[in-house]
Amino acid sequence: MKIRKYIARNMPEALQQVRDDLGEQAVILNTRQIRRNNRFNTSEEARVEVMAALDDSAVRDEGTTVPSVRPSAGTSRIAAQRYGAHTAVNEPMEPPPPIADEVATEVPAKEEERTGGKGGEDLEQVMRQLRHVQETLARVERRGNAATLVMTDALSRMGERLRNMGVVPSLVEDMSAGALRALSGDALEDREQVGDWIARYVAEKIPAYQHIRIGKRRKVIGFFGASGAGKTTAVAKIAAGFALKRKEKIVVVTADDRRVGGLDQAKAFAHIIGVELETAYSEEDVATVVDRHQQAQLILIDVPGCGPNDGAERERQHRLFAAAGVQEVHVVIDALNGYEHALDIVEASHVFGTRRLLFTKVDEVARPGAMLSTVIQSGLPPSYMTVGGQVPGDIEAGDMNKIVAQILGRVPERQGA
Repeated sequence: MKIRKYIARNMPEALQQVRDDLGEQAVILNTRQIRRNNRFNTSEEARVEVMAALDDSAVRDEGTTVPSVRPSAGTSRIAAQRYGAHTAVNEPMEPPPPIADEVATEVPAKEEERTGGKGGEDLEQVMRQLRHVQETLARVERRGNAATLVMTDALSRMGERLRNMGVVPSLVEDMSAGALRALSGDALEDREQVGDWIARYVAEKIPAYQHIRIGKRRKVIGFFGASGAGKTTAVAKIAAGFALKRKEKIVVVTADDRRVGGLDQAKAFAHIIGVELETAYSEEDVATVVDRHQQAQLILIDVPGCGPNDGAERERQHRLFAAAGVQEVHVVIDALNGYEHALDIVEASHVFGTRRLLFTKVDEVARPGAMLSTVIQSGLPPSYMTVGGQVPGDIEAGDMNKIVAQILGRVPERQGA
């Protein structure tokens, strides 16, 4: 049995070394990427390490071959298929018996191995070691997130950039896996081609933004979100945009009976933008207010902040929106909050019907990957992004292509509104 390690600039080159040295019957035990400038690799470029084995006794005198043990490795099988390897796993394996850790260890094929003597016992031990490796890799596969992809330098750098910009690791993994399936050869080493493919992939995943459209029929819109997310300001910005540019009849209804100074703020905004302000704190009140404004084209309902764990308040707001005949709810998310919090708010909003995502304070965000991840994970279309505190103004359509361009440094194919 021969067990050896090979280090090369990339996976194809390493696999060619294995074939040249051990032949086509070699079994790939493990692969990993060695980062540049560390104690294992002092060069300026990343390297790939491959551990391979060859069972000398597999080839008999009669010319017959014993089937090799070929473990698999979950998501990393994508890389193996791309490069022609049998397995590719970055995850450190559970330590096998000592012989598997040796570099260039050769167990000569003795006559005893053929006669069932001590050499035969050694062969059985080696085969048990290979089975142990196979079982270990199977456990890595079942753990899911523990298995990682063996990537080219260009793909690795792109993944690092995505993570640094706040894109969640699971989404980065999906992008990397997709690129490994779609690209091959030199394209996987080309940063521009990798970046262009990732941009197209993301553009296909993000829903087209859907801002508020006014037609002949009156539209009633509700706003839901945690305290401090910026709902009242967002409502005022939207109301100002319609009132000042298109002169539609706009009514703002505040149902916020919790926040100190909330009503005064709403009154100040209504005065600045010149729209009518109503108060309604119960189902009966809100139904009466909405019924009174039959000629209004747009009614915006601002409710108190509601955290993801406040089930009682969420149900109360659900009843308020139902009594008002709300047609769509804009889930307001503070872009400065993390991905997990954003998903909690989205999940809490599931009791409502048609939903949109409205991100606030986007101008203050340095790593917008959490926003992108939230949109892709939720599947909900974004509506608006607030980019400042000025009313009127400082609000944009929720075109996530701008966020993608900020993250990737390139503009993906644009989607229609």
